[in-house]
Amino acid sequence: GALIISADAGSSKVQVAGSTSVQPVAEKLVEVYKESHPDAQINVQGGGSSVGIKSAEDGSADIGMCSKALDNNSSLQQYELGKDGIVIAINTQNQVSDLSDEQLQGIFSGKITNWNQVGGSDGEINVITREEGSGTRKEAEKQLKNAGISMETLDIVASIANQETIKKSVKQGMGITVLSRLAAEDEDGLLIFPIPGADEGRDINLVYNKNYQMTRSADRFI
Repeated sequence: GALIISADAGSSKVQVAGSTSVQPVAEKLVEVYKESHPDAQINVQGGGSSVGIKSAEDGSADIGMCSKALDNNSSLQQYELGKDGIVIAINTQNQVSDLSDEQLQGIFSGKITNWNQVGGSDGEINVITREEGSGTRKEAEKQLKNAGISMETLDIVASIANQETIKKSVKQGMGITVLSRLAAEDEDGLLIFPIPGADEGRDINLVYNKNYQMTRSADRFI
């Protein structure tokens, strides 16, 4: 997902485009930044890691935020903010209070297809994912593969670009999903589980074009 935050030389605006998975971290950074720069004009929007990378590369944003690896020949310099894992999320109203690793693997391998097979009410289990090209989707594929699950075997009913739409869909009982831990934790209405055998996750980064002169405001924000 993407974040836009604005930067003009000599002004307090900072423009940033990047991952919606990074948005919770970015919002906290903005809060801290505004404590010492109360006049800063900061606007946060969605878009995706790919948008963040492209915007920083072509100069349409001063700073990008991304949750996937850069190409080796990238013109971007990166600043690591931390790690973000991928988790499995379901609706808290589902009557399913716990899922074992075996049950999770059964769901994602297609062996378990109804919630009543894992203690829930009668209803088909639908899998919702992020869209192709998303940093979250790429990391989910990697973590599921490590758990012995291929994304190609999943019965995916919807691939959605907006992480907020996915969370809303799951809360409404439309299915089960894999998404960013940073985006899912502390979210009312979602019950989250780790992917069996998952590692600590991917790096989340701020990126900027090393071939461009960074404005004073953007440099201060970083």
